[in-house]
Amino acid sequence: MTTIAFDGKTLAADTQLTFDTVPLYCRKIHRIPEKYWIWSCAGDTHVEADILAWVRGGAEAPERSRLKKFEAFIYDYKEKKIWFMNHSIHLQPVVDKYFTLGSGWASARAAMLLGLPAKDAVKFASDVDIYTNSYVDTYDVETDTITQVRLPCHR
Repeated sequence: MTTIAFDGKTLAADTQLTFDTVPLYCRKIHRIPEKYWIWSCAGDTHVEADILAWVRGGAEAPERSRLKKFEAFIYDYKEKKIWFMNHSIHLQPVVDKYFTLGSGWASARAAMLLGLPAKDAVKFASDVDIYTNSYVDTYDVETDTITQVRLPCHR
């Protein structure tokens, strides 16, 4: 799956995409300007593409049977609100100080509770979760900036 963490200032997401047992790379933090959203998703990438098409208004909502392994974090940078979406595809407000999702959520949350920032919490999760790598992209709430880490080359 992945690990995504938010500490109130920074959204951090690893860049691993696991295809069967092969780790690949992908970006998981996206800007959706028509909604004023920063979007980060864990789960099936095909489902994410379908949901993004629905969110943008260009498609029907995906069938619920396909949404079992889907979670998304949404930051509305216009309204300054934080939302969570899962298989119910309804926006749910995030009220906790720290928010994590994906396969490494528990490790990342524990790391943040012990004082690590979101980016370091995702790196910590990568040490114990085989579906998370240590190449971490971030979004800074204060500067409204997405920073993408340099990924290793595929051979």
